[in-house]
Amino acid sequence: MEMIELNTVDQIEQYKPHPYTDSLYGPVDIHSNEFKTLREQIALEHAVNTPAIVYEGKLIAGRKRALIAAELGLSLNVLIFEGNPDRALEIAVTSNTAHSQLNAGSKAVLAANYYLIAKHDLKNEVNMAKVAREIGVSESTVSKSVFLVDAAKKNGSFNIIDRMRDGSIPLRKITEMMNDGGLPPDKWQEATETKEDFNRIMREHLEAKQAIQATRETAKQNRIAQASGATEPLYNVVYTEFTDNDLNINFADNCIVFMWTARSQVHNAIFQLEEWTIKYQTMYTVGLIDKLKAIIDCEILIVGIRGNMVFNDQLWPPIQNFALMRPIAIGKTIGDAYPDDLKLSKFKQKVEIDGWHCEGEDKPKSNGKRRSKKTKADTEETNSGTDIQSDSVAETDSV
Repeated sequence: MEMIELNTVDQIEQYKPHPYTDSLYGPVDIHSNEFKTLREQIALEHAVNTPAIVYEGKLIAGRKRALIAAELGLSLNVLIFEGNPDRALEIAVTSNTAHSQLNAGSKAVLAANYYLIAKHDLKNEVNMAKVAREIGVSESTVSKSVFLVDAAKKNGSFNIIDRMRDGSIPLRKITEMMNDGGLPPDKWQEATETKEDFNRIMREHLEAKQAIQATRETAKQNRIAQASGATEPLYNVVYTEFTDNDLNINFADNCIVFMWTARSQVHNAIFQLEEWTIKYQTMYTVGLIDKLKAIIDCEILIVGIRGNMVFNDQLWPPIQNFALMRPIAIGKTIGDAYPDDLKLSKFKQKVEIDGWHCEGEDKPKSNGKRRSKKTKADTEETNSGTDIQSDSVAETDSV
C-alpha cells in the first residue's frame, strides 16, 4: 500500500470516515475515556505513530487518530488501500479492533454489522462462525446480535444499538424486549433512550400483561362456573345505559363498563359508577343527526374501570370515526377489543351477539330524561321516510 504524509489540518480533514467504519463502530465519541486516553498519549509523544488507512478516499482505520492529529496540529501518515471491498471490510474490522478497547456489547454490535454489511451490501455468503472467530465472540452472540441490530435498523430504533454498545442494557434484556410477546416495536426507541426509561417501560408493560392475563383467567373461571351452574357469572365487560332503576349486574373484580347516558345525566351516571366501585376513565360524545347533517340530539358514552382491567384507547379507531358508529357497531368494537372476556350487554338483540350475554330491553328507553318528545312535525317527517342515523363528529374528555 502506498503511504502519504498529511502535514496540514486541511489535508487531514479531507479524509472523512468510510461508511464501513461508522456502521461498524458508530460515530467517534470524543468524550469517551478511550478517546481521551489516546489523545493524552499522542500529545505526550507529540506524534501519531500508527498510520491511518484510506479506501475509496475515506478512512477505514484511524478515525480517532485523524481527529487528534488535526486538533493538535500534527502530521498523519496514511496508507492508501486499493484492493477489493471484501478485503477493505476485513481491514476495517481487524485494524480498528486491534486499537480499540471494546466491551461485550460493542463486540456484539460489531459482529452483527460485520455480518450484515458482508451479506447485504457486498452480497457475500458469510459464515457466522468466521465472524465470531475474527471478533472474539461466540457464534450464539453473533446470531442474537444480528437479529437485534437488523430489527432495530429496520424499525428506526437506533437507541437499541447505542444501548448495546455502551452496555447499559444487557443483551438478554434487549432480546426479551424485542421477542414475540415483548414490547411493541413502536415503543422500542422510547424504551431504550436510557437505562431508567427501559426499566420503567418494561415494568409497566409487564404489569399490563399480568393484568390482562389475570382478567382472562377470571373470565375463564367464570365460564367454567357458569357452565357447571355453580354460581352466577361475573362479567368483565359490561355495555349498558344509565337509568333511574337499579341495575342488577354481577361485576367481576377486574371489569370495564361502557355506559350510555344523556348529557344532562353525566354526573349522575358517574356517581352510579362510583356506587359500583368503578372508577371513571373517559367519555365520548356521540351526536344524533338527520339527513341534512343537523345535530338533533347527542348521547354520552362513559367508560369506567375496576381493578386491573386495561383500557387502551389505541385499540379503538380514531375518535372521529368512533363517534360516527352506531351503538350496535360500537358494541361490536368493544367485543373485538376484549375477545376472551365474559361480556354482558343490557341491550337485548334480535340475534344473539357472538361472545355476549344480552338481556334487557330491545333498545334504550326514551323516558324524557334521555330524549325530548317528538313534535308533530318530527312524527310526520319520520313517517315520510326521513332516516335518522347515529352519526356525528364528537369530542372526548379524559381524566
